[in-house]
Amino acid sequence: MKLSVEQLQWLQQNFDNCVCPACLAKVSRMDVSSFPVKDVSR
Repeated sequence: MKLSVEQLQWLQQNFDNCVCPACLAKVSRMDVSSFPVKDVSR
């Protein structure tokens, strides 16, 4: 799964750089523009 630089930086800050499938999927579904607010409407 390819994440953008912004997503990777956000992952490091918010998930302690956790790259388990669950966290990767969670981050990949997020919009970079919505960081750091999680968009729950989708």
